[in-house]
Amino acid sequence: MKPFYSILYVPIRPESKEKLSVGLLMRDEKQVYFHYAKHKLDVIKELLPKDAYSLLKLTLQSISRSIQEDKERVEKDKESLFPKNIIVADMVSEPAISYLSKYNKNLLSFSEPYPINVKLTKKLFNTLFQKLVDEREFISHKNLLDEDEDIILKTRELLFPKIKDRVNTDYDITPKLFKNLILPSIHIDFIGKNGMYVTGQTLNFNKREANLESDVTRQITLIDAIRRDNSNSKCFILGKEPNKKLYPKQHQLWKNVNTYKYLEFVDADEYETISEYIEKENVHPIEKS
Repeated sequence: MKPFYSILYVPIRPESKEKLSVGLLMRDEKQVYFHYAKHKLDVIKELLPKDAYSLLKLTLQSISRSIQEDKERVEKDKESLFPKNIIVADMVSEPAISYLSKYNKNLLSFSEPYPINVKLTKKLFNTLFQKLVDEREFISHKNLLDEDEDIILKTRELLFPKIKDRVNTDYDITPKLFKNLILPSIHIDFIGKNGMYVTGQTLNFNKREANLESDVTRQITLIDAIRRDNSNSKCFILGKEPNKKLYPKQHQLWKNVNTYKYLEFVDADEYETISEYIEKENVHPIEKS
């Protein structure tokens, strides 16, 4: 398979064929890069009916998730005793994209695949994304595809403005609020309530193992204290899956957090899931600032 890229568009005014680029797909035989612009989605949200926007966002998330699952399947196959040489993401092959570019003109459309005659890299993808989709995407909050990105700063920059009126941010929780808390104080990114408590904390799963273990332990301690007070409470952890080969122990911690039944893990790129939940459930601050 020859390397190619395809631009994802959202038709804004079909009668005039006006459209807005929202994402980019780039791939070859072994690699797939895909990303969509959060800034553009904020613009599109004001232009589309609510149901159409929700479907669009769900579609983009589904594509991203499917590609990621395929990548994990390929990596797992490589580690097996008898690898099958699985090709990643057949769903976004060149023939499939070419077909979609011709016949799918509804909520989300693909451009005809453009051939690439150079080696595929993250740097190339980022450069093309800035040129073809959104020049701000990798400047305002660093590189979303960079494994060493500062997740903490990214959360503050993108999530906090959307939820600041409904929660308390940068909040120190003490036994005065939750009597079963065994630590003197635990700092949390945000906390709010609506018959139950809603909390959230961002963790950088690429940090040193000992420091990450401490962060996770503090969150589990907090979750236990909150649930003793109100068992229906919602506790979010935001983060990014660490590279399994570079950070094997951190990856195991991430896996444990991701499957822990008393919290909900949210990929940092999907931060709007939290802001939408907070708005939908009419969450409000636990105290006025």
